[in-house]
Amino acid sequence: FRSSTSGYTLVANIRMYACIGIKGQTFPHITSPAITFDNAHPILVRDGEVLEVPFGYSDDGEVLEAYISRDRTNAVYPMADYATVEDMMSGGRYLLRAVLPQPGKWEICVVAKKASGSSPTEVMVFQLFADVERGLNNAVFPYLFTATAVDLGVRLVDSKPVTYPRDGGLFLFSFEAPDGVEFQHGIQLVPDPDVSSNKSSSVVDYCTYLQFPSSACNLHTIHSTFPSQGVWSVVVYARKGSSGVFYQVISVSNLEISMTAQIALCYPKINPSFHGMFIPSNCLPCPSVIEQTEFRLPFSAPGSLYFSCSMNMESSEECTFDHTFVHNTEDGKYLLHIIFPKPGVWFIYVNSMWGSVGKEETKLLFQLKLKAVAYKKDFAFPQVFEPFYTNFKMSISDAHLPLLQRVGKLPSSLVIQFNCPSDVLLWHLAQVNEVVYEAATQIPPSVEPGKHELVVNFNKSGIWIITLYAQYVSAENKTVWTPVLRHTVSVERSFSTSSIMAQQGPSFNVL
Repeated sequence: FRSSTSGYTLVANIRMYACIGIKGQTFPHITSPAITFDNAHPILVRDGEVLEVPFGYSDDGEVLEAYISRDRTNAVYPMADYATVEDMMSGGRYLLRAVLPQPGKWEICVVAKKASGSSPTEVMVFQLFADVERGLNNAVFPYLFTATAVDLGVRLVDSKPVTYPRDGGLFLFSFEAPDGVEFQHGIQLVPDPDVSSNKSSSVVDYCTYLQFPSSACNLHTIHSTFPSQGVWSVVVYARKGSSGVFYQVISVSNLEISMTAQIALCYPKINPSFHGMFIPSNCLPCPSVIEQTEFRLPFSAPGSLYFSCSMNMESSEECTFDHTFVHNTEDGKYLLHIIFPKPGVWFIYVNSMWGSVGKEETKLLFQLKLKAVAYKKDFAFPQVFEPFYTNFKMSISDAHLPLLQRVGKLPSSLVIQFNCPSDVLLWHLAQVNEVVYEAATQIPPSVEPGKHELVVNFNKSGIWIITLYAQYVSAENKTVWTPVLRHTVSVERSFSTSSIMAQQGPSFNVL
C-alpha cells in the first residue's frame, strides 16, 4: 500500500494459488503506515513455544499493547494475559511476545493507544493469524493497566511470560514500585463462559502474599496459591498515600488451574500500610489445615515493636487472648506461637503497638485463617505487658511456653521461666478468688545470672491470678512497682500436701 492524504491507494492486486502450504508460517496483516519489519520473510509460529516478533513503530506519544483472541472463524474473546509489547529503548524498536494456550486458530493483535481529550483512542497496528496443534498452557504475561501503572510509577521487571504449574503449585511475578505506594491483592474465580450465570465471584483472601522489597531495591513479588480447580484471576490493587484515596486495579493475571495442591495452603493477610514486614520464604505458604496442636510462624519487622494477639473461631466473634503469643527472639525478629483450644476454623490477629509510654498506637499488622484438627486443652500463654520488653528488657523463651491454665490432680505447682537484667528488682504475688494469698509464690536464687524462675504452689481450689512486678534498682520511689506479667490458673481441687513455700516467709522477694 501507499500512504496518501485520502488514505490508502491500491497499487497492485495479485491473485495467487497454493498447492502445498507451509505449516507454522504467517505474514502480518499491517494496518498502519507507521509499522516496519526487518525483512519480508514469513513469521514462524512453533507449537508450544513463545512467539517473538521484532518490529519498528514511528508514531511517538502512543502506547503499544497486545492481546490474543480466537480467530474470527471461532468465538472471539480477548486475552491480554498471553501477549505483551516490550519497548526495546532503541529508537522506536519493539518486541512482540505471545503465547497461544490451546490448540487451534488464533489472532494476535497489536494496538496503539493515544490519549485524545477525556478518553484514549485505540488503533489497530497489525495482526497475525496462527494455527497451532499444541498450545503453551502454563505461561502468562502479568497484565498491567498502563495508565494507572504509569501514574503510580509501577512497572513490570520483565516482559517475558511467567510459567506456573497447573497442578496447584505457586504463581509468582515481580514488579517495581516507588515508596509510598500501598497494595492490596487477592485471587478471584473467573466465571465459566459456557455456564449462564450473572454471579460474579468475590475476591478470596489468604491466598496471596506480597513480599516487601529490601532497602536496596523497590522490587515487589506477588506469591499466589489456589484452593480449587478453574480459571483464577490474580488481582493487584494499588494507591498512592493512605488517607482518602481509593485503590485502583493495576494488574490482572488469569491462570488455568487443572489440579489443586495435595496440601491446602494459605498466606497471612498483611496490612498494606505496614511496610517492611518479612516472613522467611521457607515458611511460606503455610498449611491451612494444622494437624498439630500448636503452630509457629517467624517474621521480622523494622523498629522496636510490641505485639498483642487474639483469635476467634469462624462461627463466633468472641475473642480469646490466652492462646496466642509473639516472642521477641532478637532485635527485629519475632515468633508467632499459637495453640488451639478446640478444633475448628480460627482467625488469628496480630496487632503492633508503638509510640511513647502512655501514647501507644495499635494497628493490625497481619491476620491468618487456619483450620485446627487437633487441640491442646488446659494450656494458655501468660499475659505479658509492654514494659516487660520495652522498659525492663526482659524476655521469655518459647521453649517454656505455653503454661498450664487448668489444674486438677497434678501438677500441684507451676514454674514460669524468664530472663531479666541484673539491675531490675522483682516482686510477685498470687490472688485466689480476688484475695491476696501470702506465701504461695517465690523466685529462688538463680543458678545462672539473668535466668529466673517464678514458682507457684497451688494448695487450695479457686481462680489463681499470679502477677510479676518490676522496678529498676535505681528507682527513687521504691513503693511503685510496674506489672510486667500475669497468668491465670483455674485450680479445681485442693491438695492435701502442705505448702513448702508457706514456711519461707512473705511473698515479697527482691533479687
